[in-house]
Amino acid sequence: MELIKVTINLLGQLDFVAVLLAAIASFVLGFLWYGPVFGKKWMKYIGMTAESMKHTSKNKMTLAYLVTFATAFVEAMFLLFFTLLLQTQFWHTGLMIWFGFILLSGTGIIFWENKTWKLFVLNTGYRLVNILVIALVLSFFF
Repeated sequence: MELIKVTINLLGQLDFVAVLLAAIASFVLGFLWYGPVFGKKWMKYIGMTAESMKHTSKNKMTLAYLVTFATAFVEAMFLLFFTLLLQTQFWHTGLMIWFGFILLSGTGIIFWENKTWKLFVLNTGYRLVNILVIALVLSFFF
């Protein structure tokens, strides 16, 4: 029962503008990371070409953008919630989330999907930088 009270209290403290800005920053980072910065390497690692990317439907791309934005929004809320709950720093909570949920669970692409370590490092590196960007944006508000 106490946890429910704490949860309701923390939800009341959420600054949804901060969460929205963190999600937007995450979205921009993803565009840069998988676009001009590492886009060619990423396409090579997943076996796609620029030509095959052109044939991706607009509906699929739109849905992917919406899911990416929603994920960033949820990550920002999760990071904010647990940072306030644990009374710690945003970057610290972000590193715990990244290590425990992203890095370790991400190894499945190597063990089960036969993807390369290079793709693993590219994707988990993005997720680390992403969660730290979200943490940085949130730290300006809290």
